[in-house]
Amino acid sequence: INSSFSDITGLSFSVSSASAYYFEFFLAWNVSVTTNGVKFAVNGPASPTRVNYQIDISTGASGSLVRSAAAYDTCVAITAAASTAKWPAWMGGVLITGANAGTLIARAAPRVTSTNMVVSSGSVGVLYGPF
Repeated sequence: INSSFSDITGLSFSVSSASAYYFEFFLAWNVSVTTNGVKFAVNGPASPTRVNYQIDISTGASGSLVRSAAAYDTCVAITAAASTAKWPAWMGGVLITGANAGTLIARAAPRVTSTNMVVSSGSVGVLYGPF
């Protein structure tokens, strides 16, 4: 993965137009260089009525970075990981689609281009709705 967001394989859901959803993604990730970090986001159908989500990224055994976003592909990055071990991240939020159906998908990227970043198998997503 380069420093631009890439879709995370297997973590996508089809969503209908004019519908409300709640989503969660539980991610296991690691980086090849501990001084560089990671960023996560979601993407979905064009022109949503609302997209709000929160991201909690582990920074090591004793902490995490929590941020909120109100747009697709909003960059939330940590500047360092505690080690190259696998760390957890969680994203959860609400999507209200507008006139467009499409795909809601989790996305990830390393903070720095020269860093390899991996979202491991066993990462999962859950979609509730439509409501």
